[in-house]
Amino acid sequence: MLNPHVRFGGLSATAKPLRAGFFVLLATAIAFAPVFVYGFPADSWDIRFHSLWTRNFSDQLWAGELYPRWLSQINDGLGSPYFFYYSPLAYYLASLFHGFRTPTGIAQISLASITLLFLSGLVCYRWLLGICGRTGALVGACFYVMAPSHVFVDAYVRGDYPEFASYVWLPAILHGVELVRSRRAIGFVLITLSYAGLVVTHVVIGLVFSGVPFLYALGRFEQRSRAFFVLLANVAGLALASVYLLPALATQSDVHMPPSGRVILIFDVWTPQLVLFINLLFVAYAIALAGVGIVLWNLKSRKFGSFESTLLLICAATMMFMTGLARPIWDLLPMLQPLQFAWRFNCVIDIGLAGLIAAAIAELSGRLGERRLLTAAIGAFAAMAIMADVCAVRFGVFDFDPMLWSKRVAYRPDYGLFRPFTARNPLPADILPLWSGGAGLDAEVAPIPKVVLAGGAARVQVTRWRPRDIAFSIDATVPGTAVVAQLYYPGWQAVSATTGRVLPTRPSDDRGLVIILVLVTIVLRRRWNRDTGVGRAVGER
Repeated sequence: MLNPHVRFGGLSATAKPLRAGFFVLLATAIAFAPVFVYGFPADSWDIRFHSLWTRNFSDQLWAGELYPRWLSQINDGLGSPYFFYYSPLAYYLASLFHGFRTPTGIAQISLASITLLFLSGLVCYRWLLGICGRTGALVGACFYVMAPSHVFVDAYVRGDYPEFASYVWLPAILHGVELVRSRRAIGFVLITLSYAGLVVTHVVIGLVFSGVPFLYALGRFEQRSRAFFVLLANVAGLALASVYLLPALATQSDVHMPPSGRVILIFDVWTPQLVLFINLLFVAYAIALAGVGIVLWNLKSRKFGSFESTLLLICAATMMFMTGLARPIWDLLPMLQPLQFAWRFNCVIDIGLAGLIAAAIAELSGRLGERRLLTAAIGAFAAMAIMADVCAVRFGVFDFDPMLWSKRVAYRPDYGLFRPFTARNPLPADILPLWSGGAGLDAEVAPIPKVVLAGGAARVQVTRWRPRDIAFSIDATVPGTAVVAQLYYPGWQAVSATTGRVLPTRPSDDRGLVIILVLVTIVLRRRWNRDTGVGRAVGER
């Protein structure tokens, strides 16, 4: 408890968990009002990736593939090893809404993002409840739901659905730290599972947040040596996430990874419009942090408790690390280059400000009245969220271009992301302006035949074409090579149905398709090994 004024049964408006849930749901509805009307922003930056990958992942999952690493329909059916490298957990959640699927996949992401925003508020409320009381926890949770970096930047403008989803894990991890502080073993389990969930939801935010639980524990624990239990729980979480992490780390040399040059820090650039907004948001966050710190300093007779001092120090250090003052540190740590943008650390500021605002409300509740504070705080946050909603609609991020999306659905491009290096030449759909539309969008692209025999006359018959199961027969009288319309990826094998012999495979010289040496009539089945993730092709008559 922060002070004797904090009560757990005072306000009838916040006394029951169901009523607290109602306020969080109301905050979700206000913060995400345009999503309820238009769906997830169709003209945001990254939705072009996540929507179609969601649809393909969901289809393969519901077809019986427990972990769809290889998305067979991406690149106009040539496939992509996307989920060898990208965290999959947010897509599993979106797949729960498979019954509401649309060709674009946007409907599934819309429903999943609404659910995640609501859950993030509930989890934040649970973390703050035992520290700041019901009213403080409720106000802090409402801020966390409506935080501009969370909603406006990650969802509305960037359209980064997995990064948006990662917010649900941050308060869960800190709640686990509080349980460890109370010497409850369940706290260790909660940190382990939540950190594993964070990594498997968005590995970059997992890296951003990796040091926060330990630092938070150092500030909160009277016996600071116990903070190493938190560090151990983080390591255990990484071990749990190894089913995703190990293949992702071991095979990066096989594909085009996202660009990871010098990280862009706050104030490094001022254009385009989003970057200008993020720089101004940083200034606003700094003012808010200083303001709530001054309020707490005066309310607590110029003496911070461990909760407030820890969050203030973490937030202040994070904000300095995001600016050019920390450029020498960034240059010394090449492992941080995949972050790309320092503003990803805003997630730390959001969770820190949520806690500090909750602490300030807890201190003020006994002086000004809980109901009055609750109304004023949520009203202020609602005004902030409504302003962001109006700006997002006016910026056009919810605009939907039917022709552009019909082409994206038809060809399902990967835009070169995680494309195998063996695909040296552009793929057929690369000639279309599928990134943002424009001239040439109406051009037609000739499809690539599923199986073609080169170097010999033969009749080819495809009998089955599934994500992990491709079967075809070739009636050949002379040796030849079969070109299969799937991108070559290390680990694929082919086995003759007639002899049981492993057949040589290699990538084609142009588009990196699978080439198999064939001699006689065969039927081949390509199967994806669920245990190791290594591709195999097993032949049968």
